[in-house]
Amino acid sequence: MANKLFSLSSNLKTGFPEGYNYIVTPNAQKVADSIIDGYRSGVHSYTLIGTYGTGKSSFLIALKEDLKKQGKHKLLKSTKAFNDSGAFETIDIIGDYKSLDTLMSEELECVGDEEHIIDHLRSYYNEVKSKGKFLVIFIDEFGKVLEHAAKKNPEGEMYFMQKLAEFINVPTRHVLLITTLHQNFNAYAKGLNQEQRNEWNKVKGRFREIVFVEPVEQLLYLASKQYTSGKPIANEHHFKKLYTLAEKTHFISQAYSLDTARSLYPLDPFAASAITEAIQRYGQNERSLFSFLNARGENSLREFEPGRNLTYNLQEVYDYVVYNFYSYLKDANADSMNWNAMQMAIERVEGAVWDNEQDLLDAIKIVKAIGLLNILGSAVFSMSEEELATYATYAMGVECMR
Repeated sequence: MANKLFSLSSNLKTGFPEGYNYIVTPNAQKVADSIIDGYRSGVHSYTLIGTYGTGKSSFLIALKEDLKKQGKHKLLKSTKAFNDSGAFETIDIIGDYKSLDTLMSEELECVGDEEHIIDHLRSYYNEVKSKGKFLVIFIDEFGKVLEHAAKKNPEGEMYFMQKLAEFINVPTRHVLLITTLHQNFNAYAKGLNQEQRNEWNKVKGRFREIVFVEPVEQLLYLASKQYTSGKPIANEHHFKKLYTLAEKTHFISQAYSLDTARSLYPLDPFAASAITEAIQRYGQNERSLFSFLNARGENSLREFEPGRNLTYNLQEVYDYVVYNFYSYLKDANADSMNWNAMQMAIERVEGAVWDNEQDLLDAIKIVKAIGLLNILGSAVFSMSEEELATYATYAMGVECMR
């Protein structure tokens, strides 16, 4: 079977790649409903906040296609929720490290200062309105714009953002502004003085924030619909034991089905949940679950060769996370102490006396697994020594004495 790769080329301007099947999740539907309800109550500007790889960009594309009646996604039960005619025009902006007025002027094909750009937008809006249409402005990757604003010209760029939001938020206007961020608006204001922060907060207050969070199990389900390694499960009985163990210890929830787990092989259920959680915590806008599934090279899933008692396991996840997110793990964060403790434990294992090299390597595998289970497991997760031995045997190929 040929490998089926994700296309990473879909974006707000180009849309979904051919053959891509967007799945409306409960979270996506909830966000769409929140925008509709908010507009009916007079809110016109929104910021969708969610970590990298949770599907915010895909949501914008699906919403845009629903508005223009090009898709069958059914995020909107009726486009007349915004406009009696159900007709729309969109302005599609993909954030970059530029000022927002520059990006807006490029999209509107106009030149001039901030006031001129707003006037041009007003003219464009009136033209759209005269045709009986509703205007929606999408700004994906809005965080890049905010980072640029904070570093280059906070006062000037905040002034334009404030003017834009004021234009959008006039209650009688048939217009929406929807942006996406990877973290809270204020997180981009590092380094600003108090006066600048006050202006920053004024702009923030003109947007309604909507949290865009897909559960780990939902992300894995979405991934399973797009991914196949083409590698058959080497030992179905052992793989099912790993799945049952992950459920029993509450490392995964019942929402993560065995069929989904099989589709993501050679990832085992523990590793699948752990890598997804780790990427959300440490990815820092550079990695997603989908880029992990597509990656080639060192520690990659694509080039991993499973065996009868060998899956892409927690040790592999540990190595991938340390290799790809090393700088973030070294910075101060909520998990820093745990990662440092794990490294010290590995060093102590390496410094001990072992009968042979294989025992040393096996011990390191188990220490890495224990560390990840402790860091990434939920509050209800619990695993006995015997259960750990089962995992080590069937996933890591470690011959444990029982």
